[in-house]
Amino acid sequence: MPAAPLPPQAAKPAAKPAAKPAGPPPAGAGKSAAPQPAAVKPGAGGYHQQAAHNKPAPTKPAPTNSTPSATPGKPDQNLGVPGQAGVGTVAAGSQALPETLQTLPSGKRVAHGSDAGNFYCEHMFYATQREAAKPATSVVKNPQGESLTGFLHLPGDREATADASEGYRRGDSSKDARAVVGSALRGWIDTALPKAGSGPVRMLLTGYANWGSVVDNPTGAFVSSKHNLDAAMAKAFGPTALLSKSGTAIDQASGPKMNYTTWSYKIKIGGVVRDIQLRGQVFPVADAAINSGPQSVQAAMAQFAPHGVLSMGVAVGREDFLAEHHADDGGLDKSGKKHQDGAAPRRDMPDNYALARGILDGQRGNS
Repeated sequence: MPAAPLPPQAAKPAAKPAAKPAGPPPAGAGKSAAPQPAAVKPGAGGYHQQAAHNKPAPTKPAPTNSTPSATPGKPDQNLGVPGQAGVGTVAAGSQALPETLQTLPSGKRVAHGSDAGNFYCEHMFYATQREAAKPATSVVKNPQGESLTGFLHLPGDREATADASEGYRRGDSSKDARAVVGSALRGWIDTALPKAGSGPVRMLLTGYANWGSVVDNPTGAFVSSKHNLDAAMAKAFGPTALLSKSGTAIDQASGPKMNYTTWSYKIKIGGVVRDIQLRGQVFPVADAAINSGPQSVQAAMAQFAPHGVLSMGVAVGREDFLAEHHADDGGLDKSGKKHQDGAAPRRDMPDNYALARGILDGQRGNS
């Protein structure tokens, strides 16, 4: 069914070519059209506002069961905003994916994103996929051949941009995030278990630190909270399969260059006890997060050797959680290691629906 127009969406300090359909482009679709310049003006908190994300349109029509949104993007202040959303039922591979991947405790939903934005959110998704594509990668693939790398956009909550004196406490938004992350973890861990041998299954969860008008980033808060990770694992495996109700810290670093904790959990699946290791790591909203240096996600992947990487960012002004599937190098310089405002995309990663599939599979696994 056609998707209803979405709430206006955010922009970051980079001009983005025109929006893509939510579904994978037909064979032969590409970026033949030249990027359209957008009218840009300074925005609050160091962000820029632009009328729309201008992304070259595919050279062929979208699949009939994929409906791009006609709603233009709206200026927003966040850390790497999704572009214009084309949210709807999508045909990914041979299996159609529903437009709503999960309905959360607050009534909000997890939907498909169409573009992670030309800022550090998309940079992170692009970097992790490129790293996972290397021959010696530890990241495993799902049955569709997609690497277990994904990017989840969380909607902004009151705490994200509120002054500390207002006294907000993160409540329903954390419950929602635990539910969706729990589903994704269950789906991905089930996929990784047979490929990990008898050793632990390792999942890297990344979030971002505060930046600009986002004074309390819910993604950095989530991945650095043991309570949230314990709750996500409880959602993933339930009281029977999860033997460790509370994770045990097995590795930790806290400082300006590295900020992470690795937690170990025991689960029992098919009569066999397995070790699950979750590493929650907070990255700066800066080139250091994606430039292959000592603070980067590439360094974290090399050190931790994860079987899956779930990255998160906040999209202030959005109501839905968005499971992104597309990443390119828009907003990066030619080296791919530095943000460059207005840089048009030159390289696309293949659309990757591993996160969407993991969320769906995880709900079935714990039903």
